[in-house]
Amino acid sequence: MTTFFVGDFVISLRGRDTRTVYMVLGTGANGRVAVSDGRYHPIRKPKLKNPKHLQKVSAESYHSGGAPMQDEIIKAAIKKIRKTGA
Repeated sequence: MTTFFVGDFVISLRGRDTRTVYMVLGTGANGRVAVSDGRYHPIRKPKLKNPKHLQKVSAESYHSGGAPMQDEIIKAAIKKIRKTGA
């Protein structure tokens, strides 16, 4: 089973949000992974996904360098991932 770390970019494989790119924010209850796209699921209300329904998009991950995470940063990072086709 794949291990997800904070800042990893993942894509949803199942559900209404299939093929949606998210950034991992952490783990939630029952081993679920908290993800955010910065728009429909902002940091203050992340989506909890089953880790079996997620796949890492690229080897890249985002590190804020100690700065607080913001929805705009997540949206820009996801846009960059989509543009590069990773």
